[in-house]
Amino acid sequence: MAMYNETETTSHNTESIYHPLDASRREIRVLWLHEPTIRTSKAYKFLPKPETSPADWLAPPSRPEIDDEDDPIYAGLTTVSLLDKPAYSALSYTWGSPEDKHYCIFLNGQRFQVRSNLYKILRHLRWLGIGTKKTQAEPRDSVDKMQRMPLWIDAVCINQDDVLERNSQVLLMGNLYRDAPAVVSWLNNLMPEALVRGLGRVHSFAKFWTLVRNFWEEAKEKARRERDPTEQDDSRNPGPGVLGKIETLWKRHSWWIHDLQAVFDGPYWERVWIVQEVVLASPASHVYMSGCRDLTETVTEEELDVLTDCLLSVLGHGDFTNIPRLDLPFLDIPELSKKALQWSRNGVLDQIFMCRDLSKIQRGLVTPGWMFVLHIASTRESSEPRDAVYGLLHLITPSPAEQDPIVPDYQRPVRDVYMDWALRAIRERKDLEILAYAGTGLAAYQRLVCRPKTDLNLPSWVPDLYSRKGPRKVDWTRRQPGEGNENDKSLFTINLTPQDFLITPARRRAVLKSITPVAYDKSRTIPGGYEELMDFVSNYLRIQQGSMYPVGKMPPLQGLIRLVLRPFFASLSPAEANPATGKSVHRLTCGFIWWFISAIRELMKPEDQVQPVFFRPPLPVLHEAHEDVDEGEVLERAASILGLSFGDDFASSYRAAIFPEADVEALMGWKQLEDSAHDPMVVENADMIRVFMFTWYDGCPLLVTEDGYVGRGPRNAEPGDLVYEVKDCSSLLLFRKGGAAVDEMGREPVTLLGACKFVGIGDEFDEQRKGAYNEELLIC
Repeated sequence: MAMYNETETTSHNTESIYHPLDASRREIRVLWLHEPTIRTSKAYKFLPKPETSPADWLAPPSRPEIDDEDDPIYAGLTTVSLLDKPAYSALSYTWGSPEDKHYCIFLNGQRFQVRSNLYKILRHLRWLGIGTKKTQAEPRDSVDKMQRMPLWIDAVCINQDDVLERNSQVLLMGNLYRDAPAVVSWLNNLMPEALVRGLGRVHSFAKFWTLVRNFWEEAKEKARRERDPTEQDDSRNPGPGVLGKIETLWKRHSWWIHDLQAVFDGPYWERVWIVQEVVLASPASHVYMSGCRDLTETVTEEELDVLTDCLLSVLGHGDFTNIPRLDLPFLDIPELSKKALQWSRNGVLDQIFMCRDLSKIQRGLVTPGWMFVLHIASTRESSEPRDAVYGLLHLITPSPAEQDPIVPDYQRPVRDVYMDWALRAIRERKDLEILAYAGTGLAAYQRLVCRPKTDLNLPSWVPDLYSRKGPRKVDWTRRQPGEGNENDKSLFTINLTPQDFLITPARRRAVLKSITPVAYDKSRTIPGGYEELMDFVSNYLRIQQGSMYPVGKMPPLQGLIRLVLRPFFASLSPAEANPATGKSVHRLTCGFIWWFISAIRELMKPEDQVQPVFFRPPLPVLHEAHEDVDEGEVLERAASILGLSFGDDFASSYRAAIFPEADVEALMGWKQLEDSAHDPMVVENADMIRVFMFTWYDGCPLLVTEDGYVGRGPRNAEPGDLVYEVKDCSSLLLFRKGGAAVDEMGREPVTLLGACKFVGIGDEFDEQRKGAYNEELLIC
């Protein structure tokens, strides 16, 4: 039977297994698996290929026998030098949690513990003959080629108990993966059979999408030859022929989408280290593999890149590597539309974007800078805090101004490692944009989560790369000479005190007056955050009744709507964003009003009839009358809170409460609110806003300043906290006095809480954007 050990305590004698490596010769250890001593006769099951696959597609070779689970794993280590360009297969995989089951294998004749995922991988690789010295007369595929080479596996080939060896081996990682004759990325998740099927589907989609691309190129070339030179070039439009082929593929094989999701949804993609391993591996020798029981599938890196391009193109997010994006209109594929929404929520879409970015780096289309560390650490895990930096070192080329590179040292304090990285990022960019991602609280508009409290003793101006996880938009590409306004940054300097306090010019913009948390609570049947948001809107508008917003001639309700719909308004052209002439701004605003009505209706339903928030269908929000809710009372309550009339006076009340310069009756033909419900764009916006509002219930509170500005900010914000503009940082930042003793010059240090956003401060409505930086902050 498989030897399982429930304890994590190391039971092997590392001195008898590992012999010292010569760092000057760039030595590494490689592992050979011994062929199983017990073999049983069970038929190897082929995974059915998609019916559209040509017969000559790559298929796994027949293996009539499978590995018996009762047969222990025996393996041996051999030392080789990278200077001799040895043949080996580098394994890229996920270690798993330290709490996972531990199994015993025999390494150089000694018992050696490995975690459950690696144990399963070793069994499957041994069954395939990979790393076992099993040879074929003539290698037929990548699997046969890897049978002739040993394996390099970090958890086994590096003495993890020897810190100095770990330091020196991490320095070799770049060459180790870059020069490997073969790299195997072993994917795994909770649905292994779906994952194996999904890899099989990759073959089909890669083949089909390549044909679509070729068809499009031929059609584009034909159109170019026939086009009148005076006509506009429409070569990016794929035309009805390509669109028909795409819709046919997705409609005919819509059930494949679930399997494709399994390819991108799993712990493999969540590791910091795999980013470097995937980018450094040569596309010609890199394969993705997975298996369960006697099923195995392997796809090439090129095939996965083509699938990524396909998915992003049909989902409307093209621009993949150096391939021009297809301008695809909305495709009427219900199953794909549902998956796109689900993927955006569960992070699968983010992972597909990540695959695209890594392919761009690998092909040299973009160059990552030091902010790439923050970009990756935001959504990738590492059990060792220092690996958030060390795991990406070989992807970032030090700038000429950097005299000494970062050298991996696992005995160095985490505080020093993170500060070293942060200062390099600041010097490289010549600004303080990094402050928008730092702070003791979680920044606004960022769906971040915290690990259990880990005290890394970081200054508040240094981002926590280990504990804070969640998607963050980071400008991580390295700027080339001439990009940006270099003249303005030529005099940029970093001022640090001996206590590691950051000194920077700033100007105070506001003081917080009130805080309203908005959080999703899974224990409540009422949609999380609705109640708090309704109370906030009601209280704010009641307090501001009879007065205008602090900037311009903006009514308070307009300020609130602009805060909530900031991303939507930002996407509008200047003409469409103009309330006097543009229609899109009013379609968005009425979409918000209809969503607000649906939220009131949801709160008025009997509690036992409210569906859990993530199981309620997202469509529609208009005319959702409920038998136990008085619809007239819903409309009356919503109109009362918003200060609007939904009847014949809607246009005039809309002008008084939201946009004084707009006449929606003349511009849109809306005399009553009900008239807007006949506009398909209003209906679509209302449904889109409902989905978008789920991202609001992240715990980041609604803020009101003493001057009446509304915004959002870090979760730990309190009344009395200070809103500042900091020189060389485009984001507003929230600070709190204290955190350290007054310095020798009498300056009181401040603690950075995080980034914040307000309507009318630091945006296009700010009437004091060009003020002088009249204070000097000491950020501890």
